[in-house]
Amino acid sequence: MDGSMQSAAQEERRLPFSFSGTGKDYFGICLRTFLLAMVTLGIYDAWGTVERRRYLLGHTQLDGHGFDYHAKPWVILLARLIVVAAIIDINIFARIWPKEVALGAALGMFVLLPWLINSAWRFTLRNMSYRNLRFDFKGNYFQALWYFVLLPFLAVFALGLASPLVTRAQAQYVARHMKYGDAPFSLEMTVGGMYRVLLVAIPLLVLIGAVIGGVLGALYGSEIAALTDRPEALGELFGGLIMVVYLLMLPAFVLAAMSYRAALRNAVLCGAVLDGRHKFEGTLRPWRYGLFVLGSWIVAVLSLGFAVPWAVVRIRRYQMDHTVMIAQGDLDDFKGRERDAGDAVGAETGVMEGIVGGAF
Repeated sequence: MDGSMQSAAQEERRLPFSFSGTGKDYFGICLRTFLLAMVTLGIYDAWGTVERRRYLLGHTQLDGHGFDYHAKPWVILLARLIVVAAIIDINIFARIWPKEVALGAALGMFVLLPWLINSAWRFTLRNMSYRNLRFDFKGNYFQALWYFVLLPFLAVFALGLASPLVTRAQAQYVARHMKYGDAPFSLEMTVGGMYRVLLVAIPLLVLIGAVIGGVLGALYGSEIAALTDRPEALGELFGGLIMVVYLLMLPAFVLAAMSYRAALRNAVLCGAVLDGRHKFEGTLRPWRYGLFVLGSWIVAVLSLGFAVPWAVVRIRRYQMDHTVMIAQGDLDDFKGRERDAGDAVGAETGVMEGIVGGAF
């Protein structure tokens, strides 16, 4: 008994993720994609999308093995054409029957959103592999309808207080329908833990808002008092102040959003289990990560976009440096079977972005 317990303990290994990509290489891919997309009126961007994702996944390594991406560019191109055609049709008919089309589009999105979400996850995961074994996702339409449409709608009446519960339910839905080969994922997240995630961002916004308000009050308080009998001049001053507040609060919102995303990512990773035995760990420090991302994107903006590839690579490396798999046993004993890659329409509408902050 003691020997078997010691053997099991010895098999447990901490396997850190790593990222070996470089900004120079990724910049070359992005530049080539941009130039060829310009020449081909955007058609080549589907091929560039596959190349970018394959580069990022291929240079993401775990236990000496990289991940891979298998999507076919023409499938992504076809999905984009379908989305564009649908948008054009809606705009054309909206000119003729604006109210009817608006109502129909709202009802159509209500009906289609669960399918789009399931389709996006299925396409993305089935085209990802590790050690030549693919991931999988098998969602349920009515469960997706509840978790991503009805539950968020009901949570509105709680004035945002239920948002951590909604996020938790959505994350658990996704994780419990994911597989690596034939091995299932599971996810356990406490309610208290989710509210602690939310509390990462709120104090930060309140603090920054108070500082900005105090500074502006000290600088312009006397001018506002002097213009109380001149409404036009006071209106112009307030217009300028609103613009200043917006410019100052935008980085604050980015900082708060990225800090929240880091805390959520940690909670998801620390609660995720593969095959009932392999665990994960996220060690990002939320506020530090928020500052890191904010600084990276400020440089990207100041460079007029030329540093975007550098920012993407830098952020991904930072994420992987704070991601660990706690493996219980060998990673070579997973099994799976070949599956259809799924529909790309959901993935190309972008519905999956931002739903869950996970490892990738």
